[in-house]
Amino acid sequence: FHIVPTLYRRLLPEAFKSHSSHDVVLLCVACHEKANAAHWKRKLEYAAQYDAPLMQSEVRPFGAEANARKAALALSRSAGSMPPDRRQFMCQQVL
Repeated sequence: FHIVPTLYRRLLPEAFKSHSSHDVVLLCVACHEKANAAHWKRKLEYAAQYDAPLMQSEVRPFGAEANARKAALALSRSAGSMPPDRRQFMCQQVL
């Protein structure tokens, strides 16, 4: 469970995020559910009060672009262990 959501953490000044610590707390399932409910309620309050986003607004690629990216990653990681026909298919996805 992240105390400060990554969505908001990236908006903090560099001084608050320059170290490599994480604000992660391990919780049991029941406590995690309670914390998530309280967290969501607080996010709604922040969104209303500070015009803060509720969700990450990054646009992620989909369709052919996403497939090409995934294929390129797979090829860069394990092209040597892929069957030749699969490797050829992945190369066609990238091109």
